[in-house]
Amino acid sequence: MTSLAPGGDGGEGEPAGAAARDPASDGSRPRGGARHLAVALFLVCAAQFVLQLDFSIVNVALATIQREFGVAPADLQWVVTGYALPFGALLLLGGRLGDLAGHRRLLVSGLALFGLASLGAGLAPGAGALVAFRFGQGASAALVAPMALAAVTDLFEDGPARNRALGIFQGATAAGATAGIVFGGILTQYAGWRAIFLVNPPVIVVLVIVMLRLLPRDGAARDDSARDNRGGRPDKPKNGNGQVRGLAGCCWLVPPVAVR
Repeated sequence: MTSLAPGGDGGEGEPAGAAARDPASDGSRPRGGARHLAVALFLVCAAQFVLQLDFSIVNVALATIQREFGVAPADLQWVVTGYALPFGALLLLGGRLGDLAGHRRLLVSGLALFGLASLGAGLAPGAGALVAFRFGQGASAALVAPMALAAVTDLFEDGPARNRALGIFQGATAAGATAGIVFGGILTQYAGWRAIFLVNPPVIVVLVIVMLRLLPRDGAARDDSARDNRGGRPDKPKNGNGQVRGLAGCCWLVPPVAVR
């Protein structure tokens, strides 16, 4: 017989195990309900915003960088391409690594690497170092972007709530690409071109700290979906040959597109 907890009117109540089945109590969702869920979505969208921001924020500063380092116009393009090339080529690999290592773990790690690469770009002593750190930014962004999208699907159940969250996420993506032009011009004019990179590390530090507190633990939100219908056994890792072939295809296609 199912035991009942006393109700407010003394007559009826809920099963005693109901509290134990609260999804917020086992780490599968941020504690605190809808408010913390909204904050978690804001953090993920902010991370995506920063990634897209760095696509376009450097464009306005190219002329200033060229004057300071004496870079030829043809070589200056690598400041832009150095971000786009590894970002496009490594997205599939980033998604696969997230499936193996955990979404939150790779999201936070990728953001930390992105912050370090941004710091290096802002302090770069020459054009070669700047391009190298831009490659680092692009590679780390390729780890963050698929994990940010995965975080949205981990946070929200399939249905209208997830659809709204995905719409907000896509809005943050578009806003970041557009805002980069504006912020790049303001920062370059009033603080110098290095500020377009040095603005990232403080933001990344805040995002990482709060994400570690609010985002669900790896695996906690996917325990049910990670099991197949054959006796409840966890899904086995899938063969990685498809990911490797896809990555090779991206590496072959992205360079000619990026350098145009």
